[in-house]
Amino acid sequence: MIAELNVLKVKSDRLEITHASILELLPEKEFEVEDFRDKAIRIETKARRIINYQQHNVSTILHSTHRDSAIINSAENATIAKRRVKLPKLELRKFDGDVKEWLYFWSQFEKIHNDSSIEDSDKFQYLLQSTVEGSRAREVIEIFPPTGDNYPKAIDCLKTRFGRHDLQVEVYVRKLLKLFLKNAN
Repeated sequence: MIAELNVLKVKSDRLEITHASILELLPEKEFEVEDFRDKAIRIETKARRIINYQQHNVSTILHSTHRDSAIINSAENATIAKRRVKLPKLELRKFDGDVKEWLYFWSQFEKIHNDSSIEDSDKFQYLLQSTVEGSRAREVIEIFPPTGDNYPKAIDCLKTRFGRHDLQVEVYVRKLLKLFLKNAN
């Protein structure tokens, strides 16, 4: 066992010497590439931490929202009754299947999705109207006949295809890297 450790130590020392001599031969540009890779990895790690932190905050808020929904609903009804200013109607954002647009689409459509006063069959119609005709998103939805029973399946399919956490992380890490590259130039 000790002999094997000694052999390993000798090989490790040789490897360090070889590595040092290779580093001496490399032009300075190679070090810049390594620095860039290190920075990119740090940015990706930071982005993942931020996304995980935000998801934790959202789930905490959603959990407390469910407990207090009765209080919130009565407060909203009182606020709506008192509101005198007429706000413009919101137009549903149409989703075409671009992963970068998923969060924008879902944050708006989720209000319809969570509204218990709307039947699932009507929600399915809203979902169809909220997708671009002929798009990848519409193709995913049109697999299912537009019934109330199929609405949750269509939503699950959309979330699986476009709303996956790993895809969202990749999209935002790429955006961060583009910003980093743009600022580096």
